[in-house]
Amino acid sequence: MIDTTPLVEVARPAGENLQFIPRRFQAGGRLQIADSVGIQNTFISTCVLCGGVIVGEEATLEHPLPQWLHKYAGDMGDRKASAFRVSETIQPTWRQLSLSSHKECNRLFARKLEDPSITAIKAMVEGRRLTWTQLDAAFDWLDKIKSASAHMAIALRSHNLRLGYEDISFPNKRVGAFDRLALIYRLSEGTPPLDLWDCLNDGFLTTPTAITLRVKDLVIVYASNNYLLSAAFGLGSYLMQNNSATYIPGTGTFAPGFGTRFCRIPPAKILAQPMRRQHQKEGLLDNNPALQENGDGRVYELVGSRWTRVRGCDFSALPRLNSRLGYALAALETVEWIILSKEQDYGRYGTPESFFLKSLPVLQNEKRGLIELVSTLRGGLTMPESDRITDLTFNPGGRDAPRA
Repeated sequence: MIDTTPLVEVARPAGENLQFIPRRFQAGGRLQIADSVGIQNTFISTCVLCGGVIVGEEATLEHPLPQWLHKYAGDMGDRKASAFRVSETIQPTWRQLSLSSHKECNRLFARKLEDPSITAIKAMVEGRRLTWTQLDAAFDWLDKIKSASAHMAIALRSHNLRLGYEDISFPNKRVGAFDRLALIYRLSEGTPPLDLWDCLNDGFLTTPTAITLRVKDLVIVYASNNYLLSAAFGLGSYLMQNNSATYIPGTGTFAPGFGTRFCRIPPAKILAQPMRRQHQKEGLLDNNPALQENGDGRVYELVGSRWTRVRGCDFSALPRLNSRLGYALAALETVEWIILSKEQDYGRYGTPESFFLKSLPVLQNEKRGLIELVSTLRGGLTMPESDRITDLTFNPGGRDAPRA
């Protein structure tokens, strides 16, 4: 997304025997956070946008949720961000949620990504019409929010999760790299007018696939991951064959729906954009009507069970759900997209003992609890525990998450 080549620390901290060099994200906003033992010997801060080290006078602060959004949602800057409450002593306001970044990275992201997205996000919240290029800009912005918020949560948790990162873990490489989708609807009542969840969850931090953002009465459940929409749009993917990762080209046939799981909020506006820019660089680009020549995907809307290409999208008639039910369904969708991604990533990132699957039992328990809550809020109307359309086949290959 942003054409920068970061300087990355190459020397390991003295006395540490680690598989990788820990990255240290420096929280701003006068937050007093004591670093955990695993990060205390890493003295140089990492830029949240490019992943490079910050030296001398290069530093400024980047807000994962930008300050213009704090004001637009209702002067929320000085309100407590309850979703990021770590302890009695660490209860940041939205304005305090910031991390060190390079001044130049901050400037480039503001000009190339933040500024173009402002009009798109406001139009979505206000129920106006967006062009497909504005939708693309909004998706880029949500990619950046998701990636930067994961690093913000790691900092708030004192780096007690020791994760290794590659270039693709940071917004300047991650934005627009992989398949992405959004489920969008409105809430009938309730507060707060700005919310973002669940970034502190171990399941999200080790597989940063899905988040939910609320702005005023608008809710966006957003997910992106490598090969996430392969089944939906008949695109290629990696499969493990004879203990070797093999790329299997896609059929080009669109599935009815996502092809992997069904949506828990069918009235929502469901938009998707397969993105294979990174794959094109690796010579793995399919000849598929869902993709442009450069690997970027066209934007599609799920109407019933059929994917329809959109050149513009109207947000004036979004469905409106009861606030408690809308929150519960958003949380359930978020958890289930993370679970699906973990299972798909399993073959790419290691054995069942890897950290990516250690959080799976907790996520499954959270899912069952949310299903029970949704049933209660619907007056006892039950829903199936499984969200899967077909049995899952693990798809090894590629890279899309920090190593544990």
